Amino acid sequence: MGPCAGALAVAAAVAAAGIVYLQLRPLPVVPERYLAPQSEAEWRTWAGQWQAHEQCQGADPLEPAVRAVPGGLWDRESLAGRGLTELTRRIKAGLADLPDESLPGSGPHGWDYGMQTPFLRELGARWLAALEPGSDGAPGVLEVAASAFPAQTACVAGLHTFMLRLDKVRLPVGAVRQLVKTSLEAARGPGRAFDQEALLAGPRALADLDAAAARLAAHRERPAAGKRPLLVLLHGWPSGPAEYLPVLRALASLNETARGDGAGGGGSLDAWIELDVVAPALPGFGGSAPALPRGAGAALGSDDQELWSLRRRGPDAVDLAHWLAAVPRALGYAAWGSTGRASTPVGGYFVAGGDYGGLVAGVLGQVERDPALLGVHLSMWPIQAQRPLTLARTALTALLPAALRPAARALGAALDAADTERFGNGSLASVIGDLAMQSGYLHHQATFPDTLAAALRGNPLGTAAWVLDKLIVWTAPCFRARGAPFASPGACMLARYPLAPALLMVHDHLRSVRAPLRLYRDALRSPRSITSLAAAVPARAALLSLEQETLFRVPFAWAGDKFVSVAQTAALPGSGHFAGLEAPRPLLADVLRFVVGTLAEERSDAGSDGAADEL
Repeated sequence: MGPCAGALAVAAAVAAAGIVYLQLRPLPVVPERYLAPQSEAEWRTWAGQWQAHEQCQGADPLEPAVRAVPGGLWDRESLAGRGLTELTRRIKAGLADLPDESLPGSGPHGWDYGMQTPFLRELGARWLAALEPGSDGAPGVLEVAASAFPAQTACVAGLHTFMLRLDKVRLPVGAVRQLVKTSLEAARGPGRAFDQEALLAGPRALADLDAAAARLAAHRERPAAGKRPLLVLLHGWPSGPAEYLPVLRALASLNETARGDGAGGGGSLDAWIELDVVAPALPGFGGSAPALPRGAGAALGSDDQELWSLRRRGPDAVDLAHWLAAVPRALGYAAWGSTGRASTPVGGYFVAGGDYGGLVAGVLGQVERDPALLGVHLSMWPIQAQRPLTLARTALTALLPAALRPAARALGAALDAADTERFGNGSLASVIGDLAMQSGYLHHQATFPDTLAAALRGNPLGTAAWVLDKLIVWTAPCFRARGAPFASPGACMLARYPLAPALLMVHDHLRSVRAPLRLYRDALRSPRSITSLAAAVPARAALLSLEQETLFRVPFAWAGDKFVSVAQTAALPGSGHFAGLEAPRPLLADVLRFVVGTLAEERSDAGSDGAADEL
């Protein structure tokens, strides 16, 4: 062996040893200082970093001060105080001063340049009509829709938080099984791109539910009052709790049907689940007050330069995960600390999040130490792979010709079929291209959000153009509807989701434009980025892949580098970014499947522990 060959052999051996080391070494985990508070003292310290809202001042930050909001999303008194009459005047003024339609690509069929004047004109007219009360003084269309579910505010560790609620949901597992079955059958239409076995996890979803029903039936004692688990539905940008109105409506309908049918019936109907549901608004969105830093130095009780740097701006993803952990504590589903301040017995909680809410829920799954967190369900998960073999399999999937991928999968050298489709059908260029084309808003909001806020403030149609641009582009059926039966993506949006734009805009942008826009700058400028770190806590995770997602098309395989327990993966066909709006019943089916499976495992474990104790 010559010297060159020997050197190459040594280099290859060193490289191989390095890869083996990187593959086998423990992944870097979330630092202890980023984990959610555990004791009452720690929670008070965390709450002390933020200015208390006027409705929360002078009170113990661990006392929730829950107040009902009589009008639900349509809180007429609050909206009037924020200028509802002035809003209608400005919409009318904006309609009279819309941009010129004579430029190329600006007609009713154009959309390549962005938001079009015909859509804004139609939107403004519908918006005004929805805001107006009936001729006999009866509530207007928008008010009726927005008042469908009870709402309340609570002081969540001192942060004033608005939320929609649906309590005392009691469902036979058989009803959940039927919902999954119906959604699965509807998904198996012609031309579906996703692997059939991945659709809502395919036939095994029904088998898993049957097995879970059997375990629940064996431990079917009814939960004591106050011990129902909580399901938290968390939105992102540019959204709010209104995005989950279709999900709440579907869940309420399912609940009513189950009550009418009774809880009996044999088989899986012998088992049931009970839960409460809440859809809070992130700090600074809708009826929730923004999280404003109190200051640095002595107010924080720390000389930590990292904290001092953080508190010169708003909350990052770790802060929002801590706020999210405080929501169920404020409502009594988890304890503030060892002595406990929960007003009702602890029932535990789940979180299901999409868009930025998915990011925050994912971070919660990395930092929440309390076993009251039963699981996180994510329909968007920006994750970075860490293991060399995970990255190598991803690269091979992207680079190999389609004809060679099945052989590579058989050898375990490439991602499976569902992940291949998730990752742009193996085309790295398509993933990068989509991300570049669709992320311009993110760069602007992550650099100078206040400049944008100054342009949008007091301009309802301008704000609608900025916000609804993303709502339309990321709504799968609409952005692809460039021909019949719709004249444009905007026309599709108004036809398919007639009240969605108005509900989102009226509630979420009368309070403040600036706070939601700052979300990205506060997150991306934070030194506490943990998307590349593994979870330090064993939270169960469920991942739902949206077929026509345009951002963060991350393979399922990457999740194993982040979460301790990935309990469920599935694909949801036909849905774009806003699953709660576009596919509420299939989304609900997948969430409830996760809830049923987790509760069955929890109760089985509790039953086993009880039997062991008796022995």
